[in-house]
Amino acid sequence: MEIKPLSAASGAEVLGVDASTQIATKDMDVMKDALCNYGVLLLRNQKLTQTQLVDFTKQFGESQSYDVLGHKFLLPGYPDILSLSNVMEDGKPIGVKDAGMYWHTDGSYLQDPAWISMLYALEVPQADDGQPLGETLFANMAAAYDALAQEDKDRAAKLSALHEYVYRGSPREEGQVPPSAVRPVVLGHPRTGRKLVYVNKGFTKQILDLPEDEAKAYFDKLCEFSTQPQFRYVHRWQVGDVVLWDNFTVQHCAVSNYGERRRRLWRTTVKGWPWRNGGFATT
Repeated sequence: MEIKPLSAASGAEVLGVDASTQIATKDMDVMKDALCNYGVLLLRNQKLTQTQLVDFTKQFGESQSYDVLGHKFLLPGYPDILSLSNVMEDGKPIGVKDAGMYWHTDGSYLQDPAWISMLYALEVPQADDGQPLGETLFANMAAAYDALAQEDKDRAAKLSALHEYVYRGSPREEGQVPPSAVRPVVLGHPRTGRKLVYVNKGFTKQILDLPEDEAKAYFDKLCEFSTQPQFRYVHRWQVGDVVLWDNFTVQHCAVSNYGERRRRLWRTTVKGWPWRNGGFATT
Protein backbone atom coordinates (compact mmCIF):
# COMPACT_ATOMS: atom_id res chain seq x y z
CA MET A 1 0.00 0.00 0.00
CA GLU A 2 1.17 3.51 -0.84
CA ILE A 3 -0.21 6.92 0.23
CA LYS A 4 0.31 9.57 -2.46
CA PRO A 5 -0.55 13.25 -1.69
CA LEU A 6 -2.91 14.85 -4.21
CA SER A 7 -2.43 18.54 -3.41
CA ALA A 8 -0.52 20.81 -1.08
CA ALA A 9 -3.71 21.57 0.85
CA SER A 10 -5.27 18.17 1.44
CA GLY A 11 -6.15 14.87 -0.17
CA ALA A 12 -4.17 11.70 -0.80
CA GLU A 13 -4.57 8.70 -3.09
CA VAL A 14 -4.33 5.21 -1.62
CA LEU A 15 -2.60 2.83 -4.01
CA GLY A 16 -2.59 -0.95 -3.80
CA VAL A 17 -5.82 -1.43 -1.84
CA ASP A 18 -8.86 -3.41 -2.98
CA ALA A 19 -11.86 -2.07 -1.06
CA SER A 20 -13.85 -5.25 -1.79
CA THR A 21 -11.59 -7.26 0.55
CA GLN A 22 -10.76 -7.33 4.24
CA ILE A 23 -7.88 -4.89 4.77
CA ALA A 24 -5.02 -5.87 7.08
CA THR A 25 -5.19 -4.17 10.49
CA LYS A 26 -1.82 -2.46 10.04
CA ASP A 27 -2.92 -1.03 6.69
CA MET A 28 -6.21 0.17 8.17
CA ASP A 29 -4.29 1.98 10.90
CA VAL A 30 -2.15 3.69 8.26
CA MET A 31 -5.26 4.70 6.29
CA LYS A 32 -6.99 6.12 9.37
CA ASP A 33 -3.94 8.18 10.25
CA ALA A 34 -3.63 9.37 6.64
CA LEU A 35 -7.31 10.32 6.60
CA CYS A 36 -6.88 12.51 9.68
CA ASN A 37 -3.71 14.04 8.23
CA TYR A 38 -4.84 14.66 4.64
CA GLY A 39 -8.58 14.99 5.28
CA VAL A 40 -9.54 13.14 2.07
CA LEU A 41 -8.56 9.71 0.73
CA LEU A 42 -9.11 8.47 -2.83
CA LEU A 43 -9.19 4.86 -4.05
CA ARG A 44 -9.45 4.57 -7.84
CA ASN A 45 -10.82 1.76 -10.02
CA GLN A 46 -12.88 0.00 -7.36
CA LYS A 47 -15.68 -2.45 -8.21
CA LEU A 48 -18.03 -2.86 -5.26
CA THR A 49 -21.38 -4.41 -4.55
CA GLN A 50 -23.66 -2.81 -1.97
CA THR A 51 -22.55 -5.35 0.63
CA GLN A 52 -18.86 -4.78 -0.14
CA LEU A 53 -19.25 -1.01 0.21
CA VAL A 54 -20.92 -1.40 3.61
CA ASP A 55 -18.27 -3.91 4.72
CA PHE A 56 -15.46 -1.55 3.68
CA THR A 57 -17.14 1.31 5.54
CA LYS A 58 -17.40 -0.78 8.70
CA GLN A 59 -13.65 -1.43 8.69
CA PHE A 60 -13.26 2.23 9.71
CA GLY A 61 -15.87 2.12 12.48
CA GLU A 62 -19.57 1.78 13.17
CA SER A 63 -21.70 2.53 10.13
CA GLN A 64 -24.51 5.10 10.36
CA SER A 65 -27.94 3.85 9.31
CA TYR A 66 -29.68 6.55 7.27
CA ASP A 67 -33.20 5.33 7.98
CA VAL A 68 -33.11 6.95 11.43
CA LEU A 69 -32.52 10.31 9.71
CA GLY A 70 -35.68 10.06 7.65
CA HIS A 71 -34.02 9.77 4.20
CA LYS A 72 -36.24 8.30 1.48
CA PHE A 73 -33.51 7.49 -1.05
CA LEU A 74 -32.06 4.45 0.68
CA LEU A 75 -31.05 1.42 -1.38
CA PRO A 76 -33.62 -1.34 -0.83
CA GLY A 77 -32.33 -3.65 1.88
CA TYR A 78 -29.35 -1.37 2.63
CA PRO A 79 -30.27 1.33 5.18
CA ASP A 80 -26.56 2.26 5.45
CA ILE A 81 -26.40 3.38 1.79
CA LEU A 82 -27.89 6.66 0.56
CA SER A 83 -28.36 7.17 -3.18
CA LEU A 84 -27.18 10.49 -4.67
CA SER A 85 -28.37 10.88 -8.23
CA ASN A 86 -30.18 13.03 -10.78
CA VAL A 87 -31.47 9.92 -12.60
CA MET A 88 -35.23 9.40 -13.00
CA GLU A 89 -36.83 5.95 -13.29
CA ASP A 90 -40.54 5.57 -14.10
CA GLY A 91 -40.86 9.31 -13.66
CA LYS A 92 -39.46 9.29 -10.13
CA PRO A 93 -36.01 10.29 -8.80
CA ILE A 94 -33.82 7.44 -7.54
CA GLY A 95 -31.61 9.61 -5.35
CA VAL A 96 -30.93 12.98 -3.77
CA LYS A 97 -30.42 15.28 -6.75
CA ASP A 98 -28.92 18.44 -5.26
CA ALA A 99 -27.04 17.24 -2.19
CA GLY A 100 -24.37 19.45 -0.68
CA MET A 101 -24.15 22.30 -3.18
CA TYR A 102 -22.85 24.64 -0.47
CA TRP A 103 -19.92 24.50 1.93
CA HIS A 104 -20.81 22.25 4.84
CA THR A 105 -19.69 19.61 7.32
CA ASP A 106 -21.82 16.46 7.35
CA GLY A 107 -23.68 16.00 10.61
CA SER A 108 -22.30 19.01 12.49
CA TYR A 109 -25.84 19.54 13.82
CA LEU A 110 -25.98 16.05 15.39
CA GLN A 111 -25.31 15.59 19.09
CA ASP A 112 -22.66 13.01 18.17
CA PRO A 113 -21.36 14.20 14.77
CA ALA A 114 -20.15 11.72 12.16
CA TRP A 115 -16.46 11.10 11.54
CA ILE A 116 -16.24 9.80 7.95
CA SER A 117 -18.40 10.26 4.87
CA MET A 118 -17.76 8.01 1.88
CA LEU A 119 -18.89 8.18 -1.76
CA TYR A 120 -18.62 5.49 -4.43
CA ALA A 121 -19.05 6.70 -8.03
CA LEU A 122 -21.19 4.56 -10.36
CA GLU A 123 -21.96 7.10 -13.10
CA VAL A 124 -20.03 10.34 -13.69
CA PRO A 125 -21.30 13.06 -16.07
CA GLN A 126 -18.93 14.29 -18.76
CA ALA A 127 -18.61 17.45 -20.82
CA ASP A 128 -18.63 17.26 -24.62
CA ASP A 129 -14.83 17.10 -24.58
CA GLY A 130 -14.87 14.11 -22.22
CA GLN A 131 -13.85 15.99 -19.08
CA PRO A 132 -15.65 14.90 -15.90
CA LEU A 133 -18.27 17.22 -14.42
CA GLY A 134 -19.73 17.47 -10.94
CA GLU A 135 -16.48 17.84 -9.03
CA THR A 136 -16.39 18.03 -5.24
CA LEU A 137 -14.39 20.70 -3.38
CA PHE A 138 -12.77 20.00 -0.02
CA ALA A 139 -11.28 22.64 2.29
CA ASN A 140 -8.85 21.74 5.08
CA MET A 141 -10.08 23.25 8.36
CA ALA A 142 -6.94 22.33 10.29
CA ALA A 143 -4.75 24.11 7.74
CA ALA A 144 -7.14 27.07 7.84
CA TYR A 145 -6.84 27.28 11.62
CA ASP A 146 -3.03 27.15 11.41
CA ALA A 147 -3.11 30.08 8.96
CA LEU A 148 -5.32 32.31 11.13
CA ALA A 149 -3.76 35.39 12.67
CA GLN A 150 -3.01 34.86 16.35
CA GLU A 151 -5.64 37.42 17.37
CA ASP A 152 -8.27 35.43 15.45
CA LYS A 153 -7.11 32.19 17.05
CA ASP A 154 -7.42 33.77 20.48
CA ARG A 155 -10.83 35.23 19.71
CA ALA A 156 -12.27 32.11 18.10
CA ALA A 157 -11.08 29.93 20.98
CA LYS A 158 -13.49 31.73 23.33
CA LEU A 159 -16.58 31.26 21.13
CA SER A 160 -19.18 28.59 20.46
CA ALA A 161 -21.67 28.19 17.62
CA LEU A 162 -25.15 26.79 17.10
CA HIS A 163 -25.53 24.14 14.37
CA GLU A 164 -28.97 23.22 12.98
CA TYR A 165 -30.08 20.87 10.21
CA VAL A 166 -33.25 22.87 9.63
CA TYR A 167 -31.11 25.93 8.91
CA ARG A 168 -30.97 24.67 5.30
CA GLY A 169 -34.77 24.82 5.11
CA SER A 170 -35.46 21.08 4.98
CA PRO A 171 -36.77 20.02 8.39
CA ARG A 172 -37.32 16.32 9.10
CA GLU A 173 -40.26 15.00 11.03
CA GLU A 174 -40.11 15.86 14.70
CA GLY A 175 -37.91 13.46 16.64
CA GLN A 176 -36.01 12.03 13.67
CA VAL A 177 -33.06 14.45 13.82
CA PRO A 178 -31.88 16.33 16.92
CA PRO A 179 -32.83 19.96 16.26
CA SER A 180 -29.46 21.50 17.08
CA ALA A 181 -26.07 21.16 18.73
CA VAL A 182 -23.66 23.68 20.19
CA ARG A 183 -19.96 23.29 19.37
CA PRO A 184 -16.81 25.30 20.00
CA VAL A 185 -15.78 27.43 17.03
CA VAL A 186 -12.29 25.97 17.45
CA LEU A 187 -12.51 22.22 17.94
CA GLY A 188 -9.84 19.72 18.88
CA HIS A 189 -9.87 16.74 16.50
CA PRO A 190 -11.23 13.81 18.54
CA ARG A 191 -8.56 11.40 17.23
CA THR A 192 -5.47 13.60 16.89
CA GLY A 193 -6.23 16.64 19.05
CA ARG A 194 -5.20 18.98 16.22
CA LYS A 195 -7.08 22.29 16.33
CA LEU A 196 -9.46 23.15 13.49
CA VAL A 197 -12.15 25.65 12.49
CA TYR A 198 -15.58 24.09 13.05
CA VAL A 199 -18.15 26.41 11.50
CA ASN A 200 -19.72 26.03 8.06
CA LYS A 201 -22.19 27.88 5.85
CA GLY A 202 -24.45 24.87 5.48
CA PHE A 203 -25.38 24.02 9.05
CA THR A 204 -23.97 26.66 11.40
CA LYS A 205 -26.84 28.99 12.23
CA GLN A 206 -24.90 31.51 14.29
CA ILE A 207 -21.93 32.17 16.49
CA LEU A 208 -22.99 32.60 20.10
CA ASP A 209 -21.38 34.80 22.76
CA LEU A 210 -21.30 37.90 20.50
CA PRO A 211 -23.86 40.59 19.55
CA GLU A 212 -25.84 39.48 16.47
CA ASP A 213 -24.26 41.84 13.93
CA GLU A 214 -20.75 41.19 15.21
CA ALA A 215 -21.38 37.44 15.29
CA LYS A 216 -22.56 37.39 11.67
CA ALA A 217 -19.60 39.42 10.45
CA TYR A 218 -17.12 37.19 12.26
CA PHE A 219 -18.87 34.03 11.06
CA ASP A 220 -18.70 35.23 7.44
CA LYS A 221 -15.04 36.13 7.91
CA LEU A 222 -14.15 32.67 9.25
CA CYS A 223 -16.10 30.85 6.52
CA GLU A 224 -14.61 32.89 3.70
CA PHE A 225 -11.10 32.59 5.10
CA SER A 226 -11.20 28.85 5.70
CA THR A 227 -12.55 27.88 2.26
CA GLN A 228 -10.00 29.85 0.22
CA PRO A 229 -8.38 28.02 -2.74
CA GLN A 230 -5.07 27.49 -0.90
CA PHE A 231 -6.84 25.18 1.56
CA ARG A 232 -8.68 23.16 -1.10
CA TYR A 233 -8.46 19.87 -2.88
CA VAL A 234 -10.69 19.62 -5.98
CA HIS A 235 -11.80 16.09 -6.76
CA ARG A 236 -12.71 15.29 -10.37
CA TRP A 237 -14.65 12.06 -10.36
CA GLN A 238 -14.09 8.87 -12.33
CA VAL A 239 -16.33 5.80 -12.35
CA GLY A 240 -15.05 3.42 -9.67
CA ASP A 241 -13.75 6.15 -7.35
CA VAL A 242 -14.19 5.64 -3.64
CA VAL A 243 -13.63 8.95 -1.83
CA LEU A 244 -13.77 9.21 1.94
CA TRP A 245 -13.28 12.27 4.05
CA ASP A 246 -12.83 13.22 7.68
CA ASN A 247 -15.67 15.59 8.59
CA PHE A 248 -13.56 17.23 11.28
CA THR A 249 -10.49 17.91 9.13
CA VAL A 250 -12.38 19.10 6.02
CA GLN A 251 -15.65 20.57 4.90
CA HIS A 252 -16.89 20.14 1.35
CA CYS A 253 -19.05 21.53 -1.44
CA ALA A 254 -20.55 19.77 -4.48
CA VAL A 255 -20.40 21.54 -7.85
CA SER A 256 -23.56 21.39 -9.99
CA ASN A 257 -22.36 21.96 -13.55
CA TYR A 258 -23.70 18.88 -15.35
CA GLY A 259 -27.38 19.69 -15.98
CA GLU A 260 -29.29 16.55 -16.99
CA ARG A 261 -26.19 14.43 -17.67
CA ARG A 262 -26.46 11.25 -15.59
CA ARG A 263 -24.78 11.18 -12.19
CA ARG A 264 -25.07 8.36 -9.64
CA LEU A 265 -23.17 7.70 -6.42
CA TRP A 266 -23.67 5.69 -3.23
CA ARG A 267 -22.90 7.25 0.13
CA THR A 268 -22.12 5.71 3.51
CA THR A 269 -21.13 7.26 6.83
CA VAL A 270 -18.97 6.20 9.78
CA LYS A 271 -20.11 7.34 13.21
CA GLY A 272 -17.82 9.52 15.28
CA TRP A 273 -17.23 9.86 19.00
CA PRO A 274 -19.89 10.57 21.65
CA TRP A 275 -20.03 14.19 22.78
CA ARG A 276 -19.95 14.42 26.56
CA ASN A 277 -19.64 17.42 28.88
CA GLY A 278 -18.41 19.84 26.25
CA GLY A 279 -16.02 17.48 24.48
CA PHE A 280 -15.59 14.11 22.81
CA ALA A 281 -15.46 10.86 24.76
CA THR A 282 -12.59 9.11 22.98
CA THR A 283 -12.37 6.03 25.18
